[in-house]
Amino acid sequence: MSILSISRDWGVSPSIVRITTNDTLSTVTTTGYYFTQLPIVEELQNGTFEWSPTDEVLIFYTNGQGYFTYNASTGTFIPQGDAIGTVNSVQGTLGQVLVNGTWGVPVSGAVVLTTPGDAVFWNPVSGTTQTAAVGNGYVCLNAAQTTITLPTTAAFGSEIAIAGHGAGGWKLQPGAGQTIQTIVGTASTSITSAEATDTFRVLCVVANTTWLALPSTSTGLIIV
Repeated sequence: MSILSISRDWGVSPSIVRITTNDTLSTVTTTGYYFTQLPIVEELQNGTFEWSPTDEVLIFYTNGQGYFTYNASTGTFIPQGDAIGTVNSVQGTLGQVLVNGTWGVPVSGAVVLTTPGDAVFWNPVSGTTQTAAVGNGYVCLNAAQTTITLPTTAAFGSEIAIAGHGAGGWKLQPGAGQTIQTIVGTASTSITSAEATDTFRVLCVVANTTWLALPSTSTGLIIV
């Protein structure tokens, strides 16, 4: 195993030295690795490769790639930060997830996927009733009014969204002990769309019980 190529990117600052090797990361980072490669490097370069103290070294090794600094006194490449790792080149199959570099089928409760920021996962609703789940949005498609019921359990920061796309519009219904606060009042019974294509979004501000209306699109919601 050895260095296959070494070159410098000229005209950039800091200067980048690119190295390709068929060794692994663990071998590349051993003390004195470069010294063991000197005969090969000199053959590739037809002479000595000149290093600069400010060089950034980008190394492509068999199980990944990453940036390093070079210690000229020890002939050692030192990884920079946490970005250097291995590339898992083995593909999983349907139903598997990649955890710590290994593909497998998760057991119940082993993997929890959450939506970042204000993202929601949108679902079509063709019927007239739907119990909402946190982190989800619902597009109401029925010609009759669709009732969306808040979940009984929701952590602080959970979001739910509704969009009308059916002639019947929608109604968002709190459960027992739940309220939805808006700029014009507090709903403990329901909030109903004024137009079939109204949109609405709520944020849980007190776990399980209190929801706050976020900016939405409507000509005038009906709050009860």
